[in-house]
Amino acid sequence: AKYLLENYSNVNIVTLENITTLNLFQNEIKSFVGIFVEDYNNVFIDEIQYAKNSAKQFKYICNIMDVKIIISGLFQPLLLIFQFAV
Repeated sequence: AKYLLENYSNVNIVTLENITTLNLFQNEIKSFVGIFVEDYNNVFIDEIQYAKNSAKQFKYICNIMDVKIIISGLFQPLLLIFQFAV
């Protein structure tokens, strides 16, 4: 996280370990985007292993936002970096 803050501009770091944030991500993706994604160029989402069926949420974000998303979690051996462009 420190590396991202030092090397990227306009970064938001989000953890899905927080139950409220996880619930927004899984059940209210529009609200999640409005709070955690909309105003940023780069979003780091940590603890992705807590989310069920996250592909659906990322597809939604992909369809509406121009943002780089970096995903990590306990079960991810590598960081995945997605850049979505509208």
